[in-house]
Amino acid sequence: LKLLGGSRITLKTTCGLDDDDAISLMGRALFTRFLGDRHLLGSLGVDSRAVAELFDDAARAAKTSDWLDSTFNGDFLPTSNGIWERLPQGAFKVLGDIMRRAPGGQLRLGWEERWDNLDFAHIPVGVLSQAYEHYLHKHAPDRQRREGGFYTPRPIADLMVRGGLNAVARTTSAHTARILDPAAGAGVFLITAFRQLVAENWQASGRRPDTLELRRILYEQITGFDINEAALRFAALGLYLMSIELDAHPEPVRKLKFENLRGRVLLKMSGEEQDRSLGSLGSTVGDEHIGRYDLVVGNPPWATSTGLPGWNEAQAIIHRIAAERLSPDYPPPPIPNEALDLPFVWRAMEWAKPLGQIAFALHARLLFQQSHGMPAARRALFAALDVTGVINGVELRQTRVWPEIWAPFCILYARNQVPPQGAGCRFVSPRVERALNQAGVMRIDATN
Repeated sequence: LKLLGGSRITLKTTCGLDDDDAISLMGRALFTRFLGDRHLLGSLGVDSRAVAELFDDAARAAKTSDWLDSTFNGDFLPTSNGIWERLPQGAFKVLGDIMRRAPGGQLRLGWEERWDNLDFAHIPVGVLSQAYEHYLHKHAPDRQRREGGFYTPRPIADLMVRGGLNAVARTTSAHTARILDPAAGAGVFLITAFRQLVAENWQASGRRPDTLELRRILYEQITGFDINEAALRFAALGLYLMSIELDAHPEPVRKLKFENLRGRVLLKMSGEEQDRSLGSLGSTVGDEHIGRYDLVVGNPPWATSTGLPGWNEAQAIIHRIAAERLSPDYPPPPIPNEALDLPFVWRAMEWAKPLGQIAFALHARLLFQQSHGMPAARRALFAALDVTGVINGVELRQTRVWPEIWAPFCILYARNQVPPQGAGCRFVSPRVERALNQAGVMRIDATN
């Protein structure tokens, strides 16, 4: 994370690049490094020394970049026109460090010795999502608070995706599920969902998915919305890398060509003023997404009092959904303090199929706040949605379960229907008991 963050800052501050170009250049070098560490470039007749030098100057970097575009197609981390001719030499040094040197160029390590002993054949692809959050936390904290760009640890994403798909399997085949993350960020839930869908497909068919099947799953079963261009570029890179990581036979490299993920898998839900956009809470989301998804999952922003223009539009949409779910006479549900996470739950009721599953990480004010209209908001939400499970994470904040998160949180699982008569939910409230943890055991107290 330090290496990635440092490279991005240097490209921006020292080399004068904007955020989008910095991400794309770094991503292209990382992708090439990934292919090299996984020994996927030997079939092209490129020896290890030549691979290490592919981004050392404008001519070689442009040639490598053109090869990436023609080989993998898709919207492969776009760059501004004439970028290679405009780059100062310092930028090529940063990209060269990614390819083969120790941080800061202090050591010139050969390709086989790897960049500061890092081997991208073993580094989890999801670290790219964490790198984006790491950058926001350190260099753009105001933007992070406004957009809610907090990284969700992979164990929590796994818990939510697997739990959601297990519930989907009760009514339909999990391996055919369509999954949406309406606030995708840098893609940790999308990458997790992709990996899990491949596993489900493998189990259902009895054979490992080949390249064509991996592409079909990616293009047809995974969708992510977000307002942030930088985050979507990280998500695209992560999905490209995961596609290759899951491929049992990724060679010859040319067969790995991708179609454009943008507008199909990854959808940007804003215009130029992305920092002040309603995003997927507004009317930008088309009717083609209504009732389309078997599982809507994610960690929507928890921010409050954002003062977003068009907030009345978001409220009107929520009031319409509530009237359809409950009755036209039901009081319009309040959204206390313009909190952003609750509207995502209401919108998910539209995007999920009837009886589809919803799994969201939310601020725990939903469960415990007793002021500013939250009791009425809670009653309306639980009257409109069949909540099947709640994990109360209040006692897990400021722990290694979810580093960097100080706010109390919860995880909500629900079936997309009005609760039937006699409906109930399972409430789990984990506690940190250090003596038991150190002994490697846990205690479960069950109550009726």
